[in-house]
Amino acid sequence: MASLVNFRIPAIIYDANTNAKGWKKVDDYTVEFRTKSPDSFFPYQVCYILISSPAQFEKVGGDWQKYLNEPSGTGPWKMTKLVPRERAEFVPFKEHWDPSRQPKLDKVITIPIPEPNARTNALLAGEVDWIEAPAPDAIPRLEQEGMVISSNLYPHVWSWHLSRVEGSPWNDIRVRKAANLAIDREGIIELLGGYAREAKGHVSSTDPWFGEPGFELKSDPDAAAKLLAEAGYGPDKPVEVKVLISASGSGQM
Repeated sequence: MASLVNFRIPAIIYDANTNAKGWKKVDDYTVEFRTKSPDSFFPYQVCYILISSPAQFEKVGGDWQKYLNEPSGTGPWKMTKLVPRERAEFVPFKEHWDPSRQPKLDKVITIPIPEPNARTNALLAGEVDWIEAPAPDAIPRLEQEGMVISSNLYPHVWSWHLSRVEGSPWNDIRVRKAANLAIDREGIIELLGGYAREAKGHVSSTDPWFGEPGFELKSDPDAAAKLLAEAGYGPDKPVEVKVLISASGSGQM
């Protein structure tokens, strides 16, 4: 599973060419991880260390494609059918270690509906019983229909990966700061129907990991313009960048 972890936690030592690995078993209950340098985000990223069952892998003949259709996990549900890009079906896992988490439903079918309005319409039409991330504009109507909107503050912040090649405007920290100060954070919250908080970092400012940053992330267009001017940019010389973003995914939802 290293290939699925490598890009999410780049600080972990891993080199496929030399087989250098930054992890090792210490004893039956301890694993040691080593990073290339001190990484304050490692505790936040540790949930991305994905573990597969060696026993199940051997059971399906060491075939990852077969493992995909017969996975092994630790949750209260057991997957019985997977049709890529169409549906996944689950039944209760009767042998789950925690009896209090035994599902009360006989079966759950999950289907991918990437587009927010399509998800919302499916819920309103009774085609599904629950959706994630409804279209923000439709939230008032959902509430009028008696739907329960559940939300929670959690750090679902996806960072921009800025080019740092020679000649890139992002090499100047003033430009990076200006870009942060130019974001209409209140406008984003309004677009999301009020179901968001202003992002001031990877985690909430109330989180003990937040720390005491020297640069405050906030909306301040005047300060942004001043920083750009200091960096040599302005109306006659705008910062020109190209942006690539995927069409869907949990970050975009």
